[in-house]
Amino acid sequence: IADFGIKTNKILLTSMSEDTVNKMVSAMLSLLPRLTRPLASIIHEKTKGSPLFIKQLMVELNKQRMLHPSLTRRRWVWKSDKIRDMEVPENVDMFINKSFNQLPSEVLSALSVLSCFGSSADVHLVQRLETEIRQSLVEQLG
Repeated sequence: IADFGIKTNKILLTSMSEDTVNKMVSAMLSLLPRLTRPLASIIHEKTKGSPLFIKQLMVELNKQRMLHPSLTRRRWVWKSDKIRDMEVPENVDMFINKSFNQLPSEVLSALSVLSCFGSSADVHLVQRLETEIRQSLVEQLG
């Protein structure tokens, strides 16, 4: 992009320490850091502290019900052993690609069309695509 004379800003994302990951997990789950430390330790080990990878992993853990809200305990709970044993791709790119590969082909086609419009698209266009493929794009990506 910069080769075409478009001004860009580079943002360097470095790996986060285990303590910083714990603060992030604590904030995301609205729990005290002392409660999230064991989970954060596993997440740090799996993601090597990559901020983007952490978010994606936590979404995936929730989808697989390894991390979920408990009504009886009135807080988030997790299955440490299953999370520890979970196989995770080497990097966030592979992780996101794996997630995309699990989407129905119609949703992938619609996303390909949307990608032609840049980083944002009008909500009416999204609704039109959802009508055409008879599926919700937003729910599939959530």
